[in-house]
Amino acid sequence: MYKVEFSIVGQDSPINSLSQSFPNLQIVSLGGFDLDETSAEQFVAIRPHDSDELKAVLEYLATAPGFEGFELLEQTGNQAFLRWQAACAPENFNSRVVQENQCFKIGMEALQNGEEKWTVGCTTEEQAQRLLDELGELGELTSSEISEDSWQLMLGQ
Repeated sequence: MYKVEFSIVGQDSPINSLSQSFPNLQIVSLGGFDLDETSAEQFVAIRPHDSDELKAVLEYLATAPGFEGFELLEQTGNQAFLRWQAACAPENFNSRVVQENQCFKIGMEALQNGEEKWTVGCTTEEQAQRLLDELGELGELTSSEISEDSWQLMLGQ
């Protein structure tokens, strides 16, 4: 298996705007769904520094352009789990490029200060390189590395 690790500063999207508005906020994408060509539902975990930052994030989500509704699903210790609908074009998502290249996520992507960090598995080195080439058309790759690894990585081993 070929493991691809990359960081990318991507397109102007609601989640990237949130990340840039709160540059120290750690955001982990738990998954999501394309609702149609102009909107998506996303689930995330965030790690605010304190209750004031969480309150500011929730206020931001209620008023910022691109967010069409959100829900605080759960708050535990130093984490909050959120669901929201965002007005954005899913065809420009990094996840779509990963899927179209028949690659698969390893773990979850993280976002901080507008930069997404991913680990992806590919079956061939050519596939891995094509993935990076296409991602480079969507945004600025700030780091990228292709390495050979064991399939056991998929099991967290």
